[in-house]
Amino acid sequence: MPRTRLFHLRIMTLNHFKRSYAFTFYGVISFILLTHCQPSSEKNVNDGVVNLLPLDTLYLDIPDGFGSGFTTMANDSLYFFDQVSGRVYSFDTNGRYGSKKLGIGNGPKEVTGIDAYLYADGLHIIMHGWTVFIFDKNWHRINQFKINFDVKQNITTLERDPKPEYHGIYEVKYFENQLALYDENHLLFNIESTHPKFNAFISEKYYAEGRTLASLNLSTGKVDTIFGDRSPEYLKHQFIPNNDFQYYDFVNDTFYVNYEPDSMIYVFDKNFTKINEFGKGGYDMNTDYELTKTLNAAFDQNKFFIDRTEKGYYTYVKAFPDQKKTLRIYTLGTDSEDLEELFQVKKRMQVYENFDFREEWDLPQTRFKVLGYVNDHYYADGLPDYDNNRVGIYRFKL
Repeated sequence: MPRTRLFHLRIMTLNHFKRSYAFTFYGVISFILLTHCQPSSEKNVNDGVVNLLPLDTLYLDIPDGFGSGFTTMANDSLYFFDQVSGRVYSFDTNGRYGSKKLGIGNGPKEVTGIDAYLYADGLHIIMHGWTVFIFDKNWHRINQFKINFDVKQNITTLERDPKPEYHGIYEVKYFENQLALYDENHLLFNIESTHPKFNAFISEKYYAEGRTLASLNLSTGKVDTIFGDRSPEYLKHQFIPNNDFQYYDFVNDTFYVNYEPDSMIYVFDKNFTKINEFGKGGYDMNTDYELTKTLNAAFDQNKFFIDRTEKGYYTYVKAFPDQKKTLRIYTLGTDSEDLEELFQVKKRMQVYENFDFREEWDLPQTRFKVLGYVNDHYYADGLPDYDNNRVGIYRFKL
């Protein structure tokens, strides 16, 4: 049952891919979805053993129970999003319950679903598929619209000659989508292409020239620009479509970007011009990737699970300029037969200070995504405890 829940989103997107492919590409088709062993880190590694990060666990009691969801931190509060019920629960940073908002539906206080969330400039922004919901700080809805990719080319042109700069060959990246406010009127989100000639499974040009981010005009609902690129590391592995994920943090008009097969963290200015790169290979990672050049892999759920568990890759990156620290998570690779949930893979966290490697820590075999920093503590999401209707949030100091 847990693995069924894990694959729920994947199955939906794969089915959408099949429908889109059968309909001869209506503008944008649907969701598609390392290097050699890296040198070991020195700090917190003793005789091949990396020390466990000292943690406190803060439990958030969910009043109505929950099916599946995620926790975020915004405005010095914690929010748990139940993706089954569409409800949003708020807590203070000590775990005290605050309120319950929203729900699934089409009413003014409801959403059709929750895939990604952002709080910025007094706005709560939720994305579900191609729909954007905007609420004020008190959760009163002020806008709702479908994303318009502002396609300039006709269907025939898009089918025959997909160019990387064409908006019409891209769509929302449903899995691991991240939102950021680029300026007061533009929202950033991740994009990908599953065009039959331009996708992660068969196209070298996709990795060399494909765009990764879209800038959405919140006034018009149109995508004004698409930009961003992939690490050159991808072209060394033709191809690893189940590792076609990029993670970024946008802080003080600066991008910190992480690519799954690449040990480097790239720093870009607001125009996405590279200004720095830093990083150190993870310790004892299994980066013996299995390559594929066929679309059949898009429908192989077992391969997806194995690629996401048994291989090591770099994931979330979070920058804290005031603390002069950058935190980056990576997975090692775990025997998939020992797992029921994808988030149970072995993982570690690297700590960089002033762009220099400082230390590395083992993490619990649960979800672990650094959310923010409040009152001398870092917070991370956490441990879903379905049996007791609660979610564990980790707190730690560095």
